[in-house]
Amino acid sequence: MSTPKLGFFIAILALSLSAQPTWNGLRFGMTEAEVQTALAGKATYTPQDDKGFGHLEKITVATNGTAVVVGKGSVQFAQDKLVKVWLDFSRYEDSRPNNDELAMRSITYGTVTDGVVGRYGKPVRITGSCPAKDDVLKRFVYTPNARLKCTALWKDDNQTIEMSVDFVGVALFLTIEYKPLAPSAF
Repeated sequence: MSTPKLGFFIAILALSLSAQPTWNGLRFGMTEAEVQTALAGKATYTPQDDKGFGHLEKITVATNGTAVVVGKGSVQFAQDKLVKVWLDFSRYEDSRPNNDELAMRSITYGTVTDGVVGRYGKPVRITGSCPAKDDVLKRFVYTPNARLKCTALWKDDNQTIEMSVDFVGVALFLTIEYKPLAPSAF
């Protein structure tokens, strides 16, 4: 492919990626400045490092009308365009959490999974055993040493969304990754 044709192809791909919404107002193909604007008030953003990763801290979600800090994450850029979003809603810092923290872990799981299912519907694939949101708190209380692990995958016309959940004892490890379906030409 000649250089002008390659440049045209990259420009068309960048335009198509920019129309692909991901999480919380982000779209593939956004510049770093656009990402910072979209995340204002939703997360604390640290500019990208030399490997193209920007870091998110203090991600907030609304739970019963209250903004609650529930996670962290990163965004990845290639040629100054957003190409991946990774979110981490894990809660594991306290090895002997009180009932309020166990409830927060349960609420976090329910809020995040409700958000993904509400937007993308039923997953196209589930591996392992993902508990129902109403069973999570019971699981922490009655089987605190058990381990449950699952992965759920959603696809829409533009992207894949993969949620990985791992309950280890009373710890909750919950991550979501958004990746474009179109091959990255950036």
